[in-house]
Amino acid sequence: MIELKLKNIDQLRKAYDPKLVATAHKRAINLAERKAKTEVSRRVRARYAVKAKDVSAAVKVKRGKNDPTIERALIYTGYAMPLRRFSTLKPSRIATPIGRRYGAKARVLKASKQKLTGGFVMPLGNGTKLIAQRKTKQSDSATRQLFGPSIPSMVDSPAVLASVARTVEKTQRDEFERQMKLLLEKAGYK
Repeated sequence: MIELKLKNIDQLRKAYDPKLVATAHKRAINLAERKAKTEVSRRVRARYAVKAKDVSAAVKVKRGKNDPTIERALIYTGYAMPLRRFSTLKPSRIATPIGRRYGAKARVLKASKQKLTGGFVMPLGNGTKLIAQRKTKQSDSATRQLFGPSIPSMVDSPAVLASVARTVEKTQRDEFERQMKLLLEKAGYK
């Protein structure tokens, strides 16, 4: 959790119009929220081979109960992602005693690509393809779909959280100063 407090905000409220200060503060927080979501997505995609839409679909913005204009929480939810949602590579043909099948390769981390032991591409009737694995070596045994990590576990990295904290702090401080200057000029203060 990232908590930020702007210095001298009470003095600014006394010196200028409190509504003007509240507007600048609210705008700074809105921009910091958007930049935090972007930074999380950027850092996760730098390490994992996922799409930006998968990361952005997992976030929910929760506004604070005390003051919804200035309290925000980014909550990432979701289950383990199927391996087909990661960067899957073109499958290779494998000759087996029961015929040919396609072996699967998936890349969860950007730095590596691995052939899955016993994993294969299983086409479904509706055109979707799953990456599956048999429970035993027999071809008539049940299959199970293979999964990678969930988005919340990807986000919960110390490197990601530290980077987001730096971005939010810098953005909120700079944007608050910029908005205050803009609104003061507009209101006629010099």
